Formats: sequence, C-alpha cells, structure tokens
Amino acid sequence: MDRPDEIVAGRVLLERAGAFDAVEERLGELLAISSDRGDEFSTIEILGQLADLRWRAGEWSSASAALASLERADPDAIWLFATRARVHAYRGDEAATVADAEHALELAGRSGAAQAEIAAEHAIGHLRLSQGDVAGATTMLARAWDVVRRCGFGDPADVAFVPDHVEALVELGRLDEAGPVVGWLEERGRILDRTYALAVGARCRGLLLAAAGDLAGAMASVDEAMERHEGVPMPFELARTSLVLGAIRRRDKQKRSAREALERALGIFDELGARLWAERTRAELARIGGRRPVVGELTETERRVAALAAAGRTNREIADTLFASVRTVEGHLSHVYAKLGIRSRTELAVFLDEPDDA
Repeated sequence: MDRPDEIVAGRVLLERAGAFDAVEERLGELLAISSDRGDEFSTIEILGQLADLRWRAGEWSSASAALASLERADPDAIWLFATRARVHAYRGDEAATVADAEHALELAGRSGAAQAEIAAEHAIGHLRLSQGDVAGATTMLARAWDVVRRCGFGDPADVAFVPDHVEALVELGRLDEAGPVVGWLEERGRILDRTYALAVGARCRGLLLAAAGDLAGAMASVDEAMERHEGVPMPFELARTSLVLGAIRRRDKQKRSAREALERALGIFDELGARLWAERTRAELARIGGRRPVVGELTETERRVAALAAAGRTNREIADTLFASVRTVEGHLSHVYAKLGIRSRTELAVFLDEPDDA
C-alpha cells in the first residue's frame, strides 16, 4: 500500500488538476485497504484527506461523515478540528466553528502545524466575513496571511483563505493592501497552472476594480473568472463569483443579467446549505427592484463619506479629501452602514444607484 506521504502527494496532484472524482475513488480504495490491514496511521491520514476533499467539493454532509469516522479513529487529530471548523463556518454555524477552530489553534500551537493553524484562522475569518463582520474577518485572515509569508507557502491550493482575505480588505477600503495579495494569487496561479487560483484570482481582481470604480474592467475580470470556474468542481466558489458578478451588473444598471447571476448564486448556496451567503444573495436580489428605504438620516459628513466610498475611494483617500483621520472615516462609515441597514462597502455601492446619490 502507498505510504501516507504518497497518498497526500497523489491526492494533491489530482485535486489541483480538477480530478476530484478520481481522487475520491482512489482514497476510497486506499481506505478499504488500510482498514483491512489494521493500519490505523494510514486510515487516519486518508480520512483527513477525504474530509478535506469533500469540503472543497461542496459535499459538506459527506465531509461530516468522513470527519465522524476520523473522530472514532483518533478523537485528538488536529485535522479533525481544523477541517470540521471550516465545514461549520461555510454552513454558518458560529458556536461550532469557534469551538473547533480554537481547539485546532491550541493543538497547532503545541505542534507547530502551520497549515492547520491557517485552516483554523480561515474558518473563523470566513464566518466573520459571511456575517458582515469585516473587521473581525480581517483580523483572523491577516494572521493566516502572515503565516503564509513567514513559512513560504507558494501554492494557492494550500491556502484557500486568500480570496476571503482580499474581499475583506476591499470591503474595508484597504485597496493598497489588497492589490499585492491579488497579484500573488494571480502570479502563483499562472506559474503553477492552478485553475482554481486563476478563477478566484480573476474574481478578486474584479472586486478590486469595482471598488476603484472601474465597472467595465471589473465585469471583464469576473466574466473571465466564471469561464475558469467551468474547470473547477467547487460549487461554493462558483456561487461566490456569480454573486460578485450580479452585484457588479446591478451597479451598472444591467438588472436582468444581474438577476440571472444572483439567482444562479442563490440556487447553489441554498443547495449547499450555505445559509449566510444565501441571505446575502437574497438581499442583493431585493435591491434590483428598487432602493430600500433609508434607515435613519445621514449627517452631511456621513453623506460625503458615503459618496466618496461608493465612488471607490480608499479610507485614506477619503480622509485626505475631508482633512480627517482614517479612524474618523472608519467611524463615519460604521454609522452609515448602521443607518442604511447594510454591512459593507460593496453593499453601500450597490445600495446607491450612483456614487453621488448620497
């Protein structure tokens, strides 16, 4: 039977080529062999790899089943907690996500398992992003990015949190920080020929361009991402990209095509059980028919901050324009979000029909 390191290497190569079905079949064969031989070490390794594969493929119930088997085989396995935390996060289960992620972080601290640490930080960061807590998401995802840079990870397939990190930075208006991360994702995808990285990299580039006010460039980039997703069996990422495309089309007054993209995203999120992302998509769909009533009234300063943010200005640029501090701008934006009943810069841009409507 293959050694565990050969199992990992073979799975990774096939997975990166998009051959998820072949990986699933091979891991199933190896699991049966290891179980028959009583090879507990290989069984634990294979179950962990199987659960991770199914999480990536959007087969979260099957991933949970593999994790349950892993727990029976080794209740203290670090990847049991790290992968289970990500499954919970994508489903929007806060208590379970935090509990498993924190335990994984504790185990990673003892063992120095950098990839497990990244996975746990990703779980909490993704949950916060899906809840609209962009600042909380950035705190966790920035830690994961620091680990990547410190340890020299170079394959985007190993660091699935990067698109979330970019989106959180863009939402906060930290475009100068987001740009190099997007560049890294695109460059590594090209060098290593990773279809997944090229797909999500194009989506991230679209987010960056949209935040800067270049809707035409943003749509071209996200259209490219949608094409590349055809070769990646990861429905959750496809739905994320379709949601971004719908939001950008909405801003560009393409209501019919925006609705089509958003309805596609919603169908996938509902089927997967991604509750929080489905809610966000429904909110985007609701805006196509007309603007929601404003919740509360904005002050003159808040209107100016909102207009500049919707026009694609960074928080630093807004602060310079208004002769204020970045912290003051962040405070005004928080008040704008609360009064308008929205949660992010992207939602602000969608909420306003034109940047100067504020």
